[in-house]
Amino acid sequence: MDRDQQIRAAVGASLGVVLVIVLYTQVFRSPATPGVGVGGGTTAATLTVPELTESDVDVARLMDNIKDVEFDYNEENPGRDPMTSLAVRIGVVNKEGELVGGPIPPAELLYEAERMKVTGISGNNRNRVAIVTLLGDEYVVQAGHRFEVGIVVKRITNNSVVLAVPMQDEDIELTHNLPEMLTP
Repeated sequence: MDRDQQIRAAVGASLGVVLVIVLYTQVFRSPATPGVGVGGGTTAATLTVPELTESDVDVARLMDNIKDVEFDYNEENPGRDPMTSLAVRIGVVNKEGELVGGPIPPAELLYEAERMKVTGISGNNRNRVAIVTLLGDEYVVQAGHRFEVGIVVKRITNNSVVLAVPMQDEDIELTHNLPEMLTP
């Protein structure tokens, strides 16, 4: 760790200790501890925490109420990968290149393709790669690359990437150019 990280760690640890002390005194202070009320009067703050003993909780009865349930996640939730964010709906492509779990609505697919950003292009005329950002993730792609959502990189030129977006009737081609400051 460098000096700045050591200072930050020490300050963070100090603040953590102070927070624990404040919380402890707020929760466990005695009922006789006076506090200042509105108008200059004093009030006594009390926090009543019931003490539970083993005889107060019938653990055996609680354990008897637990039931094993047969549950098949895939049957209850067909077509949705639990690791996929609910904020962005994407599909998964199998080895044959088919979308699994139902096709993505064309409007959503086109919207995501239009939002793609090209951040770099490298290589020569025979072997060119591009760095693109799609759905919040960065990819290094070549012509012919197929994204999980079904979008295909058709070709890469000196300053642009051309995508084929599968729609219901035909593919739509979108061209994304490098920002002017990055163009050779």
